[in-house]
Amino acid sequence: MNRRIRLLPIALAIGAIAWFYFSSPTFINPETGRKSKVGLSESQEQTLGLQSFQQVLSQSQIIQSGMDYDLVVKVARAVSSESLMRAPEASNGKSRWFRAINKTRFV
Repeated sequence: MNRRIRLLPIALAIGAIAWFYFSSPTFINPETGRKSKVGLSESQEQTLGLQSFQQVLSQSQIIQSGMDYDLVVKVARAVSSESLMRAPEASNGKSRWFRAINKTRFV
């Protein structure tokens, strides 16, 4: 009897973890076909991403001209054009998420 009482919390924990795992939504990557479990909704992901983006901007020096800026713009345009070739429906003509940050390393 005493052994059953000790194993009950462990069994409940395993059951709760299994329930959370199997009830979480599954995302299928269209490029690779790989399945993965998603812990956040799309709106929660967007909110966290926006908060992180704003935090990095507030803690960084934004570069608005110069050789480093020109290089970043060149690379960003190349990446952007490549991604638009893969998903042209994602284009809206705006790049509001682009900023050149003067930082050699993120901690």
